[in-house]
Amino acid sequence: MGTPSTHTARRRGLAILTLLAAVLSANAAEATGVGIGLPNPSDPTSVARGATLARTYCVTCHLFPEPEALDRATWFQQILPRMKYRLGFSTAELDQSANIRLLREHRRIPDQPVVTESQWLDIAAYFLAKAPEQAPPQEAPPPITVGVPGFRVVVPPMSLPQPAITAIRILPGGGALVADANARSVAVVGRDGEALQGIGVNNVVSSFRPFPQGMLTGGLGSFLPSDAPDGSVFWMDRPSAGVWRRTTNVIAQLPRTTDANAADLNGDGRTDYVVSCFGNNLGRLDWWEAGPDGALRSHELFGLPGTLRTEIADFNGDGHPDIAALVAQETEALFLFLGNGRGGFERRTVLQRPPYWGHSHFEVADFNQDGRKDFLVTNGDNGEFSSPSKRCHSVRIYLAQPDVTWKESYVFPMYGAYSTLARDFDGDGDADIAAISFFADYQKAPRASFVFLRHEGAMRFSASTFAESATGRWLAMDAGDFDGDGDEDLLLGSHIKGPTPVPDFLMETWEELRRPLLLLENTRRKP
Repeated sequence: MGTPSTHTARRRGLAILTLLAAVLSANAAEATGVGIGLPNPSDPTSVARGATLARTYCVTCHLFPEPEALDRATWFQQILPRMKYRLGFSTAELDQSANIRLLREHRRIPDQPVVTESQWLDIAAYFLAKAPEQAPPQEAPPPITVGVPGFRVVVPPMSLPQPAITAIRILPGGGALVADANARSVAVVGRDGEALQGIGVNNVVSSFRPFPQGMLTGGLGSFLPSDAPDGSVFWMDRPSAGVWRRTTNVIAQLPRTTDANAADLNGDGRTDYVVSCFGNNLGRLDWWEAGPDGALRSHELFGLPGTLRTEIADFNGDGHPDIAALVAQETEALFLFLGNGRGGFERRTVLQRPPYWGHSHFEVADFNQDGRKDFLVTNGDNGEFSSPSKRCHSVRIYLAQPDVTWKESYVFPMYGAYSTLARDFDGDGDADIAAISFFADYQKAPRASFVFLRHEGAMRFSASTFAESATGRWLAMDAGDFDGDGDEDLLLGSHIKGPTPVPDFLMETWEELRRPLLLLENTRRKP
């Protein structure tokens, strides 16, 4: 038993929790139109009932989110109001919302509540009682030195009034294609960093993939979350070494499209497409079968929103193309779709995490040189609503096992980790990692928005960054021979108007610099 002072402190703490619940309930109701009532976190019976109910109902949509993972304010200002309407609760005002009507139309939320109001208050009491007041701190990453070995910083002369770069592709022979969301265009940038050509594409480009017939390009439609069917897939090419152009429109009127990929998936000799429609409330992952007449027919692989990108390869060694897909939103999983070579696919889960995980990107590489395909995965998306950086944000390596499973084998903590590239940058025969963060801790550690992880061997990595890493908000990155000297450079693209706040001094700096690109030039082949 505790001392009298302990009991007094506990009672005060529970009273504060109850008061905070009421205040946050009012704030949440005003913000979302769905109040969370007045849960009583000081009632152990209510909390116990809520724990059982939460583990029964939360897992019907996603993995169970442990309340200790997030701070109390985030739960009650942001997450619980959303959970409540997804359990079927609503108000007259909320029923007028286009998002709610869309979710009901597509049967993504129930028409009637699946729990009673009393049960909901128990669930809310459980999360409020168990959530910490402050966000749990991240495990301290290994020391990050300033100065990236083997690279020097070059500032390309290209300038934009408000940088909004969403995709980059370094081209064979040097230079790059650079997508500008504000202009809904693609710039051709030369090896000297000057913009040589602008191509209006009337879309916010999200991905470039090179193929013999040209550059397969994905368009979001809208950079910010939207359910408008404005996504698209199209080709870009440069005929006879002339100027680049937008050519064939492959698929239009899609949900927000984050990635487009292509391969012959059914062995008929024709190019099929794999399209990642992240969407918002609605989205899907499809493969599009090319018919003899050139018409495309869609086959759904996964019917929920959140697919970020795919990689097509033979992951299980049976000689047929498979599809690896990383899915965010409520699913937060890496899936394998194992192909039979005739267009049939069987889904297998490689990994799955709770919905606050924020998966953002993945790459395929061989880190331990065993001939198997490993996964390099980032989770750090913090853009759905403003909340503190999360303890789980990181760069992770999952090593392939002989039985076609993957084991987490390396973790580098990184707030807001958003994208990575695995390449042998230093020429020593193993894969190094370049990582960017779009949701870094800009107040306390802005330089950690870029980290270079040099592979020292045996899955050990040394971390470094560069002094100028805080001069942009890095959303896009590519690796390749940008300057034409035969080694792998890194080109970073800045999108300064992100969905979460940054310190005023940084925004003022970014706006003054007008710097959309920054080049890390590999000096391995230079004196």
